[in-house]
Parts: sequence; structure tokens; C-alpha cells
Amino acid sequence: MNGLVTKSKFGSQLGEYVPILEYVYGIIDSKIDFIELKTRRILDQFRSIEVKGMHNSDANSDIPSMSDLSIDNTENEQFFVHLESLSRSIYLLEQMKLSLNESNAFAVMQLLNDDNYLKINDIQFGEILKLKPAA
Repeated sequence: MNGLVTKSKFGSQLGEYVPILEYVYGIIDSKIDFIELKTRRILDQFRSIEVKGMHNSDANSDIPSMSDLSIDNTENEQFFVHLESLSRSIYLLEQMKLSLNESNAFAVMQLLNDDNYLKINDIQFGEILKLKPAA
């Protein structure tokens, strides 16, 4: 790192200097964790009472399998659209994390502000992060 730093008020009252990349990584990770928690809570609402806690996989993950979900057919479309939106959000955050460097750190911070990364199209997103198109 070339010394890009930001003053953090999180560590101590005197403040400590944290490299900007670590700061942005932390923001991205926090957003990913929050979305994953939201996803678990949404999925848990649809788990049938009989199924909760019955699978060995429950110890490792709170996310039920699709066969465990009790969803009315009329709710399916909205449910999967919402899950797709959450999944896309995590995908974009992971892309930001992978392409984060000192030259785009402040641009990434702007994208994270008010979830602006969800308000732009894929081309703009790639240009901001300087992503190469998939071949």
C-alpha cells in the first residue's frame, strides 16, 4: 500500500489510522454479512415448523433446502425475485472486493454509499471498477 489511510474512530478515542483498503474491505464484508443474515431470516419464515432443526445440516447453516420451504405458489414469483436481488447484491459486493485497489478505493466507497452500486448498470459498474469483460 502506498499509505492511503483514513482516520478511524472505531478503535480508540485518540483515533487510529487504518489503510483505506482495509476500511473499504470492512464495509463490504459488513454489507455481505447483513445481506446473508437477511436472506437467512427470509428463508426461515418459510420453513415449516416440523422441519426446523431436524436436519444435520442445520448445525452448519441456518439456510433451509428448497424442499424444506413451505411457500404458496402465488408467493413463489415474488419470493424468488427478492432472493435473486439479494444474490445479485452479494455478487456485486464480491466483485468490488475482488477488484478493490488503491486507484478505485474512493470510487468503491461512493458506490457503497446509500447502496449506489445497485442503482447503476453493469457497464457503468465495470467501468468504475475497471473490470475486463468476460470472454
